[in-house]
Amino acid sequence: MVVAGYDGAYGSVEKTVAVKQPLMVLATLPRVAGPTEEITLPVNVFCDGQKH
Repeated sequence: MVVAGYDGAYGSVEKTVAVKQPLMVLATLPRVAGPTEEITLPVNVFCDGQKH
């Protein structure tokens, strides 16, 4: 599922796909966050292109 937002407009789409190779996920979070803070979580999903 992908959810996107820009300038007050939002949208989403969902699609099922077969995963044929291992994927890696790299998520980056701040070291400290307060209970009232909003956090944007950038996530990169990638495949190295090699068969294991």
